Formats: sequence, C-alpha cells, structure tokens
Amino acid sequence: MMDRIIERYLAGEAINRLAREYSIPYTTLWQRLVQIAPPKRAQGQHEAEEPIERFYKWLIPEPNSGCWLWLGQLDDHGYGRFWINGESTTAQRASWRFFGGQIPTDLEVDHICKNPTCVNPAHLRVVTKNENLAGRDLVRTVCQQGHPLTGDNLIFECSGKVRRCKICRQRSKPAKRERSRQREAAT
Repeated sequence: MMDRIIERYLAGEAINRLAREYSIPYTTLWQRLVQIAPPKRAQGQHEAEEPIERFYKWLIPEPNSGCWLWLGQLDDHGYGRFWINGESTTAQRASWRFFGGQIPTDLEVDHICKNPTCVNPAHLRVVTKNENLAGRDLVRTVCQQGHPLTGDNLIFECSGKVRRCKICRQRSKPAKRERSRQREAAT
C-alpha cells in the first residue's frame, strides 16, 4: 500500500487527499513522504492551474441541503482554508470572490445555511461583523453546558448584542475568585 501512496505522491497528488483516502493521520504520512521527496507545494506548484480549477477540486455538492461541502484544509473552527496567489484565505471568501465579486475590507462572508464547510455562493452573504455575530448568537438555544438560553436564565451583555447563560455565569464567579486568591497568595 505504501508503494502506491509514494507513487501517487511523486506524481503530484496532495498529501491530505492521500491521508484521507488511506485513513492515515496527515502528520504521520507527511513525515514519511518528505523523507522520500520534498513537498510538491514548494515553489510554484500551482502555477499552471487556475485558482478556480483548484477550488472546484476541493468541493463536493451535497444534494439534500444544496451545500457545496469543502473537502480541503479546515481551520480550528471548521471553516475551509484556500490559497490564492500565495495568500491563505477562508474557502467561503474565495468562493464569494470567484462567484459573487469583491468583499469590502470591513465586511465578512456569512453562511446563511450555518454550515461552516459550505462554499456554495447561493448560501453565502456579505455582512458586517456585528450582523454576523448577532445572527450566530440568535441561533443558539442552549449554552455550551446545555442550559437553555431563554427566560430567567438569559443575560444580555454588550448593549444587548451578546446573550449569556445566567447559571454558567453564577458558577464561574466563585472559581474566578478562587483563582484570583491563589495568584495573590503565590506572589
């Protein structure tokens, strides 16, 4: 199996695709392959291929939702990453640039479908940061601990733009005080 992987890598296939296809952790495979030959991404790997062509290779349409699911690199928050002209950007921003036009510097690309891996331009819109955050917060019905964000358990902060869980807030206060006391005692 490793011989076939090496052969495909030397032919120019991306390590992340090979790792995904053969169910091998990316870093493990990368460490093995770079010992054999330097990564193909070094100096000008994509010069002959147009960015839009590379973009299409990393997505797959999902027929039920209409989302175009990003199969390439993801960041820590689950959003796709894509390189254009030597610059890393989110895949949804790249999609908007390819299909929707320019994005003013003070605006963000928001997912109408609320799926961070979706790059379908019909599911994207350009909004301000406040609009993006407000939409995200209103979708949540429970906090990270599973408490309902309704009624008496709801606290509004930042001029009503941010909703917080009252139970979690009350539980965190004693812990914060204790950490503060420990820091003071240590100094």
